[in-house]
Amino acid sequence: MARHCVLVGVVFWLGFIFGSEHDAGQAFVGTIVMFVGLFFFLFTLNVTLPGFGMVEWGDMGRLWPAFPLIVGIAFVIMWIADRFRDAGVLVPAAILLLVGFGGFAFTLQGMTVFQNLLQWWPVLLIVFGVAILIQSVTRSRSK
Repeated sequence: MARHCVLVGVVFWLGFIFGSEHDAGQAFVGTIVMFVGLFFFLFTLNVTLPGFGMVEWGDMGRLWPAFPLIVGIAFVIMWIADRFRDAGVLVPAAILLLVGFGGFAFTLQGMTVFQNLLQWWPVLLIVFGVAILIQSVTRSRSK
């Protein structure tokens, strides 16, 4: 199943890249399907994550925040693929990213690698702010 998800995600991305309309929705769907497939590869290939150990299906109770995180990342990628036109998609992106990171902060409290990443959450806010500023500058120049 994971292999099929990744392949379907790549097909959506190829449709976005080589399609005549460059529909950002294809990048959105392709990102979600591909990342979910890659996430499932962690379970099927018995991957060992640093500071976490081997990933098993029983760990889904601690790894569920990956799903809102994946959709939040897909919203950001859709916004970028749409050439920063619709800043409205950043609202659900921010909410889902916060739910994902907050969920990981709760479920992976003892994992030192994740604790180090949580210290850098202001960088995410700065990146969003800079992206919105870039959008406003490029929008004002095009008018």
